[in-house]
Amino acid sequence: MVVFEMKIGNTIVRGHDDCVVRTAAERQEILDNIGRIAAGIYRDKEKKQKEETG
Repeated sequence: MVVFEMKIGNTIVRGHDDCVVRTAAERQEILDNIGRIAAGIYRDKEKKQKEETG
């Protein structure tokens, strides 16, 4: 269910009640996933730079 909605420029931001972190374990799982995603992005970026430089 949408619990809030706001417009910023041409963007509409909607907050859903199912997006709320309820436990410390759930929060840690989210942070771990963000870390894995970010690490993959940086790893791919470095690999691409190495390939471009030779």
